[in-house]
Amino acid sequence: KNSKLRHRDWIEENVLEYLKSTPCANTDYNQLPTLIKKLKGKTKDGGFGLTSAESLQILNYMPTESVDIHIMVDDLQSRIVPEERQEELLNTIREYLIIPPQEEEAVDETMEEEDNPKHDDNDDNTMDVEEGIVGAL
Repeated sequence: KNSKLRHRDWIEENVLEYLKSTPCANTDYNQLPTLIKKLKGKTKDGGFGLTSAESLQILNYMPTESVDIHIMVDDLQSRIVPEERQEELLNTIREYLIIPPQEEEAVDETMEEEDNPKHDDNDDNTMDVEEGIVGAL
């Protein structure tokens, strides 16, 4: 086999292996072109007007928190106004995420715990401490 092809195969294999460990692995690859169009699209057409580099960062990390997109998108506050539009960007990204089964179970367990909180004898003590802190402020 040609050495250039072996080198290309090695790079491709390692990149794919790396991507499996990133949030990008939790997406439907067939839907990514649609996401890219939304990210890079003109704002007047409902897109977000991101650069290719910003779109690539978003695809690699699939951020779900506002602080993350502030780091990835240059001058976000002046380019994507108002904040509701920034939240819309996050919601668009979330639409393309697929929750892996083990994370889905953890989410279900967390919701169950919130629905049925366990009473702990220390809860009363915690409340006293919290009231003391709040009173000191």
